[in-house]
Amino acid sequence: MKKSLRDLMYGALLSALAFVSMYLIQFPIFPAAPFLQFDPSEIFSLFAAFFISPLMGVLVTLVKVILFYLVKQSGGIIGSILNFLAVASFVYVAGVLYGKRKSFLLALIMGTLVRVLVMIPSNIFFLPLYLGVPVKDVAVYLYSINIPFNVIVSAINGFLFVIIVYSLRRIPELKKILGNA
Repeated sequence: MKKSLRDLMYGALLSALAFVSMYLIQFPIFPAAPFLQFDPSEIFSLFAAFFISPLMGVLVTLVKVILFYLVKQSGGIIGSILNFLAVASFVYVAGVLYGKRKSFLLALIMGTLVRVLVMIPSNIFFLPLYLGVPVKDVAVYLYSINIPFNVIVSAINGFLFVIIVYSLRRIPELKKILGNA
């Protein structure tokens, strides 16, 4: 089978798994912001970004967000856009750095940093529309809730991703696919 078709099939499978995991497993981390939900779907986007391509990680994220919006409509269009921006920036940067350095730790830390930096202006722009609050109130939310949320979610999903990759490496058939991860 051609590599591009195989990658497309893996991307579709990872998109479906990401959607199902987001649909079934969501819970708030901060009671003050119940709309910020943890879900493990980023793990599948990370698989795509690290083992297919960073662009495929973004595409898996896009498909997952669109499907979730169409089926559940939780968080509305603005919540879906913010979710996409957060996850796509995280997995793309992590995937690019992993491709260059082959270091999970460096890739995930830098992906988290970029995620936080992308979400600051994104929240300043979108939150007044989403929550109906003045822009000046967004700063308090950013530093007390949003930045810690993005760091915690990235850390949990990154940790789970690494644990799963190292567990899957023990299966001989998957060792070839995962390479020297």
